[in-house]
Order: sequence, then C-alpha cells, then structure tokens
Amino acid sequence: MRRHFKRFFWWTLHLVLLSALTACATGGGGSTGYKDLPTMAEEGDSESQELMGMAYALGEGVPQNHREAAKWYAKAANQGRATAQYKLGFVYYIGLGVPQDYEQAKKWYEKAAKQGHARAQANLGFMYLMGNGVIRNYEMAHELFEKAAKQGDPYAMTYLGVMYNEGLGVAKDQAKTFKLFSSAAAQGNAIAQCGLGIMYQEGQSVPQNTESAIKWFEQAANQGYKKAMWWLVGIYQEGQGVPKDANKAFYWANKIAQAGNSDAQLLVAFAYERGDGVARNVVQAYMWYSLSADGGNKSSAEHRERLSRKMKPEQIAEAKRLAREWRSHKEQ
Repeated sequence: MRRHFKRFFWWTLHLVLLSALTACATGGGGSTGYKDLPTMAEEGDSESQELMGMAYALGEGVPQNHREAAKWYAKAANQGRATAQYKLGFVYYIGLGVPQDYEQAKKWYEKAAKQGHARAQANLGFMYLMGNGVIRNYEMAHELFEKAAKQGDPYAMTYLGVMYNEGLGVAKDQAKTFKLFSSAAAQGNAIAQCGLGIMYQEGQSVPQNTESAIKWFEQAANQGYKKAMWWLVGIYQEGQGVPKDANKAFYWANKIAQAGNSDAQLLVAFAYERGDGVARNVVQAYMWYSLSADGGNKSSAEHRERLSRKMKPEQIAEAKRLAREWRSHKEQ
C-alpha cells in the first residue's frame, strides 16, 4: 500500500473544495436577524447581500438554492466586498449555481486577492500551479501562496510545502516542506497531516518514525481523508514499522470501502472470505465482491464467480439483497 510521495500528491481538488462556503458570517448575533436581511440586502447593504448568499448556499432560513446564492454574492462582490468576491470566484471555479467558468473565477479571485483575502490568494495560486484557466506559472503560484501563508492560511502552507517537496519552480527543500506541513497540520489541514505522516514513514527530512506517522495519518483519516486511510491500511496489513494487525487494516479498508472505493471493497471482500481481521462471512464477501465489480474492478467479478461455486443458492440470494440495500442507501 506504500505510495510514492509525488504520486500521492498529484493532485486533489480537496485542497480547494474544503474551503467551500462555510466562511463565518459576521453580524449574526446582533440586532440584525434573518427577517431583516432581505430588506437590507435589497436596499443595497453589501454585508446583508453576502449573508443572503450564504443563507441560500447553506439552506438556512430559506430553501437551499445555489443559483440564488451566486446572485447575491455577485451583488455584494460588485460593491467591492472581498469576502463575497472570494465566494463568487469559488462558485465559478467549481460551477455551483453558475456554469463553471475559470475566467470568471480568476477575475473574482484576483479582485479579492488584491484586497488581501488570504484564501482567494491561495486559490488563485492553485489555478496558476495547475494551469486551470491560466497558463501554468509556478513563480506566480509561489508568490500568491507566500502572501496567503504569511497570513496563516493552512491551504497556502500546504501548497507551498508540496512545491518545495517536488521542486516546482523552486529548489527542492524538504526541510521547508516539513515546516510548512507542520504549521498547516497544527491548524487541522488533513492533507498536511497526511503529508507529515508520509515524511515520518519514509524518513524524509526527519528520522523514520512509524509511531509519529500513524499519529498524523490517523488525524487526517479521522477527518475522512481517504489517502491517509490507505496508508494506515498498508502499514497494518504489511507490518511497516509495527506488528501486522489485520483488525486495524480491515477497519480502515472498510471505511474506504463504505465510501464506494472499488479497490477497498475488494480488500474487504477478501477479508470476509478468509476471516482476516473480521469474522469469516461468505455472504458479506459475495456482497463486497459484487459492489467492487460494479465499480469496475474486473478481478472482483472473477472472485465472485469463484466464490459462488462454494455457496448455497439462499446465501447468494441474501448477498444480492444486501448489495441492493447498500446501493439504495448510497444513492439516498
């Protein structure tokens, strides 16, 4: 399960998407209640317009409507409100309530970034790093990340850490990577936490230390970061620096499988068939082979066929029923 650091980090939009639309709204506890917002927003108050956008985005006090959210963000953004400009850039970047439009995302990120908005600087830097809607420019990305990182933005710190680790427009410097990841991880950034785990597990810039690696992987995994879960599966399944632990390997593989990953579903099926880290259960094994096969894993279909020859018809029927229930629940 070990994965090379570079392959691990190329790249995940999780870095950007985690910044979603949960920025704190000011004024919520004062004399201005929600009932006053529509009136104040219609009268042109930019803060109220932004708050209306957030209300529609989150479905608080009004039915959730991302198109309406974008409309109100635009009204506030056009009045020069940096936080609204950032949010408008974000919804254009991912196409939430508006058609995805990198040019518009860049336009609004730039406006907010020029006013010193750290997350806008970080997300604009990410566009230059990836070449999304712009010509890839590592120098510009680095400059923007530096500005945001100096304001304490954990995403910018993480981006910078990756740039120094990979030598993207800068000299490779894993000591800087470690320092940046440490700062971002302390703020709860799951990707930085996972990055620290990799550095400790691989002995990059720090002495190899599986105990410390597991600590950081678990912090990231407990936030739902699946790549950290994969590292934990590998560590416990293969006994990388710790005794093999089939129970813990199964625990983390099952977490990933429940999220719909076909490779993890195959591992869970193997575990149930063999009784490895979990009580042997051929019905569960067949179910997970089926789900994995549905996800495009060809070997899972072959294993399901092999297993079916050892099962009773009623066991197969039960496994199929459980698979249907799992799919139905997942679609809800």
